[in-house]
Amino acid sequence: MPECYCLKGRGYFEKKSNPMKDWAPNVDHSPIPKWKGGKLEANNVRLAHVRCNNIDHGWRKKIGLMLGTGKSLQEIADALNAKEEVLLPRGWKKWTAVNVRRAFVS
Repeated sequence: MPECYCLKGRGYFEKKSNPMKDWAPNVDHSPIPKWKGGKLEANNVRLAHVRCNNIDHGWRKKIGLMLGTGKSLQEIADALNAKEEVLLPRGWKKWTAVNVRRAFVS
């Protein structure tokens, strides 16, 4: 996940529990994401937070579905801006066509 939302930083992790807490460690496929065929191998894995991975996966899924319907990057940005529940990456003021592409392919 390219973005970390934990106020304590990327290096802070809570102990694993059931159910998993937001800041518990979770496997992140990097640099090749799982949806692009990335495997859980030593050279393609890093620790991430459960919440950060879920948010990142949510963007990719929403963007992918809209791309599948033929929407342009700008139309997707407009749709994401209209939905208040879609959390923006830190430092972004709004979704733009460039940001949609960056979020989807990162």
